[in-house]
Amino acid sequence: MDKYTEIYNDTVRVQVEQVKLGDVTYHARCKVSTLESLLQNAEEKQIEYKDKGNETLVEWYQGQIEAYKLSLEMLRDLVSTYNRL
Repeated sequence: MDKYTEIYNDTVRVQVEQVKLGDVTYHARCKVSTLESLLQNAEEKQIEYKDKGNETLVEWYQGQIEAYKLSLEMLRDLVSTYNRL
């Protein structure tokens, strides 16, 4: 069984009486806010270490920044999908 079949079986087959869209989007938007804060912190740390000349940590924080941006893009897309439903 591939991973998507397993995810489907674990999620779609669950019986839910009712979920409010507002509850789902609230939770997702809170996660977006958290990721935005983490991104901002990583950008600030990257600048700090760039000023100190520590290229190793500058590159490390660049990796974090790229990961946070990708995560934000995916989560925002998910929130947009929720809002269209």
